[in-house]
Formats: sequence, C-alpha cells, structure tokens
Amino acid sequence: LCDRCSVGKYASSIGLTTCAQCPTGKHAPFEETVDCLDCAAGSVAGTLGQDSCDTCIAGYYAPTPGLSACVACSAGLANNAAAQASCKPCTSGKFTNVTASVDCEFCPAGSFSVQSDAAVGPTECTPCLPGFFAAEPGGQDKCLPCPLGTSQPESGAPECVPCVSGKYTDTPGE
Repeated sequence: LCDRCSVGKYASSIGLTTCAQCPTGKHAPFEETVDCLDCAAGSVAGTLGQDSCDTCIAGYYAPTPGLSACVACSAGLANNAAAQASCKPCTSGKFTNVTASVDCEFCPAGSFSVQSDAAVGPTECTPCLPGFFAAEPGGQDKCLPCPLGTSQPESGAPECVPCVSGKYTDTPGE
C-alpha cells in the first residue's frame, strides 16, 4: 500500500519513495497533495512544510502571493490591520518616521505636513515659520498667518500673541 503525503508535504509525480516538504511561501493544507499552494498576499509561509500560512500583523504586509516573510511598512506608510497586501501613505497633517507603523500620528501644534507623493506619506512635520501658527489639535496641512493685531516671532508656534501696547501689525503673517 502507498502512504499518503501528510499535510505540509506533497508528491508531484508517480513512483516517488518519499514526500517533499512544501517550500517556503507555500503550504499544503490537505493530505495527498500533488502540489503546494502559494500563500495569498497578506500572508506568508516562513518555514518548510507548512500546512497553513501565517498572517502578516498590522504594520507589516506581503504584497504578492508566495512570500516567505512579511515586509515592514516604510516610514511615511502605515497599516492598522492584519493580512494586508500594502501599506497606506500618511495623509497631510500626519506623519510617521519609523518602520512597521500601525498608524500615522498627527503633527504637533505649531507644525504641519503635506502629502506630496501619492505613494509615500510625510515622514516628518515642518515647524511653522515666524508670523504663522498651527493651533491644537494637530493634523494641519498648512500654517495660518497671524491675524491683524497679533504676531509670532518664533517658529513652530501653536498660536499668535497680541501686540503689546504701543505696537501694532497691519499685515497678516507678521
């Protein structure tokens, strides 16, 4: 009697004396498998002879079927769910400067970010220039000019300050 190949193994031709383990990136969930199956995008098989695929955790992804390892999201990208085939770019007003990010963070008050590339989001926030501000909460895509009668001599300010007695501004952004 011929023995069945166990899960995680296969025999692709007749007359074999042993079953082979599925290669990395593939799995065999059933006995008597003739060929191993690719792991779907978003999952991987990192060792030989797997009977199932491992799901990529949030912050990681597998872009194509048949991979042996999940890939960390690059800086400027994040994903907050398991089994993903890609990461999403941070939008304007948010950023991430580390790999494997689950979420993008809001820019702190006094700063902003702009998503200028559709494929990659911001990796840092830019401080507002003197004469401009970005109020709480963060998430600004631009800094606003200080209104008339106020100013801000410092960069990275969350607010403008009123002109002191004896001084004035008649131009926004001073």
